[in-house]
Amino acid sequence: MRFPLKTVATAFDPRSNIVGFMRLFLAGSVLVSHSFILGFGRGEPLTGWFRGQTNLGTLAVYGFFVLSGFLIFRSATRLGSAGRYFWHRVLRIFPAFWLCLVVTALVAAPAVYLAHRGTLHGFFAESPSPVGYLVENAWLTMHQYGIGTILAGTPWGTSHGSVFNGSLWSLHYEFLCYILVALAVYVGRGLARPIVLLAFLAVLASSVHAFRAGPGFAAAARELPSSPHLGIDGNQLAVLLLAFLLGAVAAAYPRWFPLDARVAAIAAVIVVFTAREGYFGAVGVPAFSYVVLWASALSIPRLRQIGARNDYSYGVYIYAFPIQQILVWAGLSAAGLPAYVAACAALTAVAACASWHLVERPAMRWKEARLVLGARKPAEDAAMPPAQLGADA
Repeated sequence: MRFPLKTVATAFDPRSNIVGFMRLFLAGSVLVSHSFILGFGRGEPLTGWFRGQTNLGTLAVYGFFVLSGFLIFRSATRLGSAGRYFWHRVLRIFPAFWLCLVVTALVAAPAVYLAHRGTLHGFFAESPSPVGYLVENAWLTMHQYGIGTILAGTPWGTSHGSVFNGSLWSLHYEFLCYILVALAVYVGRGLARPIVLLAFLAVLASSVHAFRAGPGFAAAARELPSSPHLGIDGNQLAVLLLAFLLGAVAAAYPRWFPLDARVAAIAAVIVVFTAREGYFGAVGVPAFSYVVLWASALSIPRLRQIGARNDYSYGVYIYAFPIQQILVWAGLSAAGLPAYVAACAALTAVAACASWHLVERPAMRWKEARLVLGARKPAEDAAMPPAQLGADA
């Protein structure tokens, strides 16, 4: 008896999936994960279960990257030019990111400063400065996380100093992945599919070399080339690329890439095994990413409408950390973990809704502006609302 595997071509319906729900779930997972360390100065329980190799928040970031790889590769192959592709990517990332920087530096930071000192005198003379926070971080690479000593008294601040938004570090890596997709699709042309496959295999080989169980089990046995000036950690980039490129390979080979519950079950076993025995950074990450990709293709009636029209996940991701930091500074963590998480989630939801309706969705209306040369290439699903494919489509 034959048991043919489902593939991306047969299992993923662009009009009926739970990608939107998964993105929101992953963003919420980051918030919950950060609540332990930001609110109470202790690691989350999953860190111990993974023997220090990863945690819930980091897993959620990997999930974001695999979905981005899948959606972005599909988007790149539907668009007619590199200029239009980058225009879409800039509109999706930068407007909300820039506003988040402005709100942090010119609204949240002075409010905390005023509440603490009773005056704004000297605020702009703080070092590092609020203006520096805007300028140094404007192009996604986070060179300055804090402003003066504001929030330095929080549990996170006692060891890291002033930090307003520790979640923004991943956006730089994500945009680097966008550039790699552009090189494959618009420079490689007809070789885009084999390029992403070879890139995935190369990164996998590098990760196996680097992420076998090293000293202290969780440490990498090899340090991959890095560039501190450019804000790139080689080991971090490798593991994020693994997730992103797995998604891109799935999009590149929809008729050959299996997307089946039986394969997902095997991948889940691999996740559990590597979590306990090592190699999670090399083998467990793509296995976990596969599970996320498989789950996102499910068509669950009560979940597929979540995020189908309004994608709040990006807003949750970029605003949760500063809100959590400010609430713990205000003493809300004294009410206990459930109350702290609930308050953070409620305020973050308000910020995310405002970000989507006031910034992100209006910005995306400029996608077809003729500011960028190059016509859009016709596609089977070109008329489909972007959110039905995922917010990055």
